[in-house]
Amino acid sequence: MALLIVLTVWTAGYQLSVTLLPGLARTVPFEGTASDIAFALGGLLLIARGIRRERAWTLIGVGALCWAAGDVYWTRLLSNLQSPPVPSLADAGYLLFCPLACAGIVSLIKARRGTPPRRCWRTPAPPPWASVPSAPRWWCNP
Repeated sequence: MALLIVLTVWTAGYQLSVTLLPGLARTVPFEGTASDIAFALGGLLLIARGIRRERAWTLIGVGALCWAAGDVYWTRLLSNLQSPPVPSLADAGYLLFCPLACAGIVSLIKARRGTPPRRCWRTPAPPPWASVPSAPRWWCNP
């Protein structure tokens, strides 16, 4: 719980350093890979929650760790190169986040709501007038 409070306070300070107080961004807790470390700690908290409760949180946490590892690798080893390799291990970390987080979210929905109706998976897309937040509702319950 204490780590969650520390991360919450750090996140509020980070948001201030990026928006209202740009001079704060050059201080030690907010420069370099500090945001990646905070993201990785959040990922570890999600993994811990997944081990104790819902396993889907573990997928999201592993995805967060992959993203953070990829960003640390890019920042520390590749960002200063004249011609960085593309694709690199950093790209693998970035790209693993999306499927892991998506699988975790789908698993959470299934665990809480049950299996979605077949119609949900057969419909190719929500109607174009549906906004993004309401898209799953249109998609699964037309």
